[in-house]
Amino acid sequence: MKAFFCVNNGALGWFNDMIKVLTQSILETTNLEPVMLFDGNPDHPLVHWVKNRNVEVINTRVPFHGELFSEKTMSANTGTPYNPEHASGSFLKFISHNFTNDDFYLQVDCDVMFLKDIEFTLSQEKTLGACQELDLSNVKSKLISRSSHFNSGVMLINRKNFARSYNELIEYCREHNFYHRKTYSYDQTFLNEFFKNAWETMPRELNWRPVDGVNCDARIVHFHGPKPQRFKDIVDGKAYDFERPLMEDMVLNFEESYRYYVSCFSDYLKRSEPKIT
Repeated sequence: MKAFFCVNNGALGWFNDMIKVLTQSILETTNLEPVMLFDGNPDHPLVHWVKNRNVEVINTRVPFHGELFSEKTMSANTGTPYNPEHASGSFLKFISHNFTNDDFYLQVDCDVMFLKDIEFTLSQEKTLGACQELDLSNVKSKLISRSSHFNSGVMLINRKNFARSYNELIEYCREHNFYHRKTYSYDQTFLNEFFKNAWETMPRELNWRPVDGVNCDARIVHFHGPKPQRFKDIVDGKAYDFERPLMEDMVLNFEESYRYYVSCFSDYLKRSEPKIT
């Protein structure tokens, strides 16, 4: 089964190490076939790094790319954090179904790390499987609960069902100017609203977050929020403004589990680099 991850040129710097760990961890621990959908410079060093691991890289962009940068869309999103570069990368996951003939495929964000192979079967009548999103309103009290929505960072997708819904889904996003103003979201809220009756819940271990603690059964760890490369600075009180207060609280209140998974991340990153002899 293919596992797609998507990125555009503008995000490569921030996600450089995460893409290396994602690639290394898939190849080490699973039987999945990783595929990188990329909108950007095909000669970028990271693109060559991925290809040198015999991972397929497909240079592409969303068909509605021009609309994301249009005056109409920009004007409609005035006063929000909308960024067409971010949008063009986020919506790449909407076209993965065009690059496989498999009945099912995995879609993951670039900030995940595989610890074990996945085992999950999706019902034929459902379009996607996903894990519930976290309710972080009580993160300071360490009271983390699940919301009724799903997190789009890890999804198992029924290709045929998604393909049948694609045109209507894009039109729904277009009607909302490709940005959900209520949640400051590109893809996730649209997917939740559009597929609210067409998804099923996957085991939490397939989209495990460090705020859930350390779990030896976790198969995919998702650094949703604070990224591994920022862990040390946040602990040392050097958080960026955009990391305060929520991301900072997440790390400081769950430091033990973040430290554990960041250590796993560092080990993968070391193994991803060629040995110097």
